[in-house]
Amino acid sequence: MNEFDIRRPDRADAMAVHELVAEHDAEVIGKPDWTFQDIADTLAEIDLANDAWVLHAGDRMVGWGYAQRKGMSDNVDIDVQARDPEAADLLWDMVRAAAGARGFEPATGFHRMRIDHQGVEWASLPGVTVDRGAPGRDDPSR
Repeated sequence: MNEFDIRRPDRADAMAVHELVAEHDAEVIGKPDWTFQDIADTLAEIDLANDAWVLHAGDRMVGWGYAQRKGMSDNVDIDVQARDPEAADLLWDMVRAAAGARGFEPATGFHRMRIDHQGVEWASLPGVTVDRGAPGRDDPSR
């Protein structure tokens, strides 16, 4: 059993969702991939009453997820981001169920992964150029 407060998001959640997404993106790819306006636009576009959820642990948002049909196509975007693995699993199940209730089924997936390698200096490998993003920087460091 989880200890999460599960509810539907509203547009007022945009800042908290952006903070969660920016934190996750910075950990995985080195910098935020979504702007605050991207989040606000997404919250304005999706059916918040049926296709999106936010999870809180106490006062802190620990996850959010949604399913959104891409126009009139047979494709649906599913996005789940969470600070807690249990929250991620719960959101994933809820969002997939929402998509499934509308006749969609999984066809392909895209996952961002972070892998920390120990003991290798990236720049010391022959023929390798390393571009790394950093929170608060628009330009990669080399």
